[in-house]
Amino acid sequence: MTKLDNTSLLIGLILLIPAVFFGTTFSMAQVWATNETFTHGFIVFPISLWLIWQNRHQINQAPLCSTPMALALALPVIGLWILGALVDVKIAQQLALITLIPLSVWALLGPRVLSAALFPIGYLIFAVPLGQELIPPLMDFTAYFTVELIRLSGVPVYQDGLYFTLPSGNWSVVEECSGVRYLIASLALGTIYAYLSYNSLYKRIIFFLFAIAVPIIANGLRAYMIVMIGHLSGMKYAVGADHLLYGWVFFGIVIFLMFYIGSFWRDPQPESSPSDDKPAPPPSRSSNISWQVVVLFSALLVATKLVTASLVAPPTEDFVPQYVEIPSQLGDWGERETIGFDWAPIFNHPDKHVEVIYGNNTHAETDAETNAVRVDIGFFRYQRDGAEAASSLNRLSDPYDGDWKIIASRTSRHGRQSVQETELRKQNEKILVWSWYRVGNQAASSSVGAKLKQLVSHLLSGRRDASMITLATDIEENATAARDRLEHFKTSLETQVFE
Repeated sequence: MTKLDNTSLLIGLILLIPAVFFGTTFSMAQVWATNETFTHGFIVFPISLWLIWQNRHQINQAPLCSTPMALALALPVIGLWILGALVDVKIAQQLALITLIPLSVWALLGPRVLSAALFPIGYLIFAVPLGQELIPPLMDFTAYFTVELIRLSGVPVYQDGLYFTLPSGNWSVVEECSGVRYLIASLALGTIYAYLSYNSLYKRIIFFLFAIAVPIIANGLRAYMIVMIGHLSGMKYAVGADHLLYGWVFFGIVIFLMFYIGSFWRDPQPESSPSDDKPAPPPSRSSNISWQVVVLFSALLVATKLVTASLVAPPTEDFVPQYVEIPSQLGDWGERETIGFDWAPIFNHPDKHVEVIYGNNTHAETDAETNAVRVDIGFFRYQRDGAEAASSLNRLSDPYDGDWKIIASRTSRHGRQSVQETELRKQNEKILVWSWYRVGNQAASSSVGAKLKQLVSHLLSGRRDASMITLATDIEENATAARDRLEHFKTSLETQVFE
């Protein structure tokens, strides 16, 4: 019976782990298919396998030596995957999945095989849809960079956060303008180019840093060019979907130039000799795979799936906390029928959506709409895929098709609690929105904080309910009056509802 060579065992193991954690693998594929920023994920595994095949002679020469110690290192990674399943943090599960691949190679095939295939296995990190957290700072940089170049061009411009106005029209920097998709694609392509083109580590690191800086600067130039084309054409060109096309064409040119510049320092690659095409002699098998380690590793995977299935089962009780049913009267705030704006948050599949408009009774003689606060509560009985409070699917605006655009966002502390304070604009209308999460009996201002509190609540008290809460009001001449109004209302809300 012919034994499988190291390369075949390695490829089989790389494919086995994603198959065992198919749900996590499928969640990554869903992101690749629906988010253009991560479409490159479809080719990451094929590239990794191709690199392994190219390096098969060295891999086959590495002696097999199972390493039980690697199983101990796999335990916290599997723990991370279980915790990610408990609070439905897909990115934690996906990182754990990819990290488990080199650990499984180390445990079952040994450190020499892992070392021979280290880069192809490490390249799998690009399959994880990381980078969304870079969008806000990249949007801020793009807006600042674009406005400064417009001013240097002698064109008058007024900036209000991510929103700026030229004599010819209005512009805003949305998520698509952040350049994060260009940055991630540049990193994925630049990393493989550096690996194939350079032999020295310092050249690879320099080109990797080059692949970070180039798309950020290039995206700022792209945004500036689009604004100037629109301005000089009287807002006839580069103002609709065509400016996205210009962006990809521009990015293609930038990547070509980046590779062209990098080719001047390319190291000569060793030429393949005729002996490379001959089958490599079999390595020493004096220390082969330990079947005890294989059994332990298999049992660990099975136990992980069984434990997770029992912990994430839907709750049997239909529990709804009292705060979801907010009263029509909160101190000197009473329920109203209308407010002076048409904004509403986007909640994805909540179990209950409460929306109430309140007006201050002590200012009834003034404009009721400008002294009103809109309250929205998106309640989720338990957190599961596609229906959870702390999720990127719950948004204050649609960055692509919505009329309201985010122009500023910050964390602000008021009283005993922090909130996320966001300014939104729709043409000449501006509103101020405070948002936070309610997890069990605790509040959190960020999605990360909400997830951590959700984990603690699930493990200690068994409660899995959570809500996203927003308060919105008009901004008139400045945000100070709007901020005072929200703080006054939030105090009444906390006193009568949350305490």
